[in-house]
Amino acid sequence: MTRVTVEPASRITFELNNPASIRILHVDDDASFLKVAKSCLEAHGEFDVDTATSVDEAIEKLENRNYDAIISDYSMPEKDGLDLLKTVRERGSNIPFIFFTGKGREEIAIKALNIGADRYFNKNGSTETVYSELARSLTETVKLKQTEARLVYQAQLIQVLNEAVLGSDVNLIINYWNSAAEKMYGWKSEEVIGRTSPEVLRTEFNGTDRSTVLRRARETGRVCIEVVQYRKDGTPINVETTLFPLKDQNDQTTAYLAVNRDITERLKAERRLKESEEKYRSLFENAEDVMIVFDLKGNVASINRAVENYGFRRSDVIGKNVREFTSQEQWPQIFKDFAELATGKSARGTLELDSPVGRRHVEYISNPAWKGNEITGVQTTLRDVTERRHFEEALRESEEKFRGLFMGNPEATVYLSPDFQVLDVNPCFSTLFGYSPEEAKGKNINDLVVPEEKMHEAQSLDRKAAEGYARQNTVRRRKDGTMVHVSISAAPVSVVAEFLK
Repeated sequence: MTRVTVEPASRITFELNNPASIRILHVDDDASFLKVAKSCLEAHGEFDVDTATSVDEAIEKLENRNYDAIISDYSMPEKDGLDLLKTVRERGSNIPFIFFTGKGREEIAIKALNIGADRYFNKNGSTETVYSELARSLTETVKLKQTEARLVYQAQLIQVLNEAVLGSDVNLIINYWNSAAEKMYGWKSEEVIGRTSPEVLRTEFNGTDRSTVLRRARETGRVCIEVVQYRKDGTPINVETTLFPLKDQNDQTTAYLAVNRDITERLKAERRLKESEEKYRSLFENAEDVMIVFDLKGNVASINRAVENYGFRRSDVIGKNVREFTSQEQWPQIFKDFAELATGKSARGTLELDSPVGRRHVEYISNPAWKGNEITGVQTTLRDVTERRHFEEALRESEEKFRGLFMGNPEATVYLSPDFQVLDVNPCFSTLFGYSPEEAKGKNINDLVVPEEKMHEAQSLDRKAAEGYARQNTVRRRKDGTMVHVSISAAPVSVVAEFLK
């Protein structure tokens, strides 16, 4: 049997799996002889002998058990040893087959060898000599078959490897070139066998040269380097080449074996990844908002320099837990967010942070940080909205004051949009004209209270009011259709809006 181990860099090691014993099937129509032969063989070596008294029994056993070799008599009733040999070979088996017979005719031996027998032994002679020679022959034949199978398997395996495998002698004359090498370099095997590898493969070494690489391989037994090589059409490719020296029993290098892998796409991907990481790092470092990476326990793994706007040094923050910068009242929300983030969801909200420059109001958006299919942390962006909060509070206070003055004004007052749609009316307006706020809102003020004959006058007043202050004594119409004399004062209202980023 043969065991094959495939190691990194396509190193292939073949080892004979030496069993505790060689399993033999001995076929002979003489059961008594089989018993004696079994005892003698097992006494002369590590053999496990099974027996069969007919060809049919032998074939049945071969179908149900694995053997390392077959020993067969030639002359047997119904079917003889040649019939068994033919059946075994026709079924595609290359198992060692040895004839062990008392029929010593030369023509039988020649016929047996011609149809696939490995050896032919005569039963006659000294028991010690016969079985000693048979045992030695069995061991050699089985090992030879195993070695042949190993070499065939090795050649087939190398041929189908994804890596290019190149063999050469000590003068670098190519003597092996597998199908992967044909695909990788564009050269057919028949085009390169017999030519030198420097002639076929123009190679650029990085910081070394060919002779140095060969010397290092001879000294260390293996060299792995990255080079640039050129295909048949002149296209350059990046190659990871692993070079092995093959040595004889005197430790002299007799050949070289190179296993080459095209790493062009891998290097391109690595460059793209590096560029992407550099862009991310630049974005991370130069962002105006604070960007933080937490572990799943809420500890700060990394943070950008925008945190310095809060009065922190980065070294003061790295490794600290988010709870150290927030009040205890906010912890339940933080714990809830991290629990959801750990399941792949996003989170957003507002927090109050304690910082060296005072308490800051921040809005945050958090997303899971993935590594492959695993969530390894949390990426959070903080935006300081403290000034915006102050502005909103001031605006709200101003609006409340304006609202108080508007609603408490003893004169009928209406608040209009730039196109003179009613936005609000105060109680005195409702009392004077009879319209509730709900009835008036959204209506054009002229359509609501201006009589038809005063429409031109009202439009002129609107234009003056839009340009500045306007005042006029006139007549307006109530909801019930009656007229009322009024003194109108109109002026634009300016609203200053501050937008905080």
